[in-house]
Amino acid sequence: MPKAKLEYNLPEEKSDFMLASRAQGWYSTLWDLDQYLRNKLKHGNDFKSTDEALAEIRKYLHELMEDNNITFDDVE
Repeated sequence: MPKAKLEYNLPEEKSDFMLASRAQGWYSTLWDLDQYLRNKLKHGNDFKSTDEALAEIRKYLHELMEDNNITFDDVE
C-alpha cells in the first residue's frame, strides 16, 4: 500500500505543520459553513440587514472553529 510522509523543520515551519495537522478541522469547518449557507439560501432567513447577516455568519464561523479546535492564531 502506498504511503506518504510529510516532514517539517520545526520551529521554522511551524505554521505549515499546524495547517497540515489540523486540515481535517478546517475541512469540517468549511463543509459545515457551506451547509449552513446553503440552508439559509434554500429555506430563507430572517436577517433584517446585510450587516446582521454578516455578523451572524461570522459568529457561526467562530463557533465552528471552536468546535473543531482550530484558530487563525495557529498560523503566523
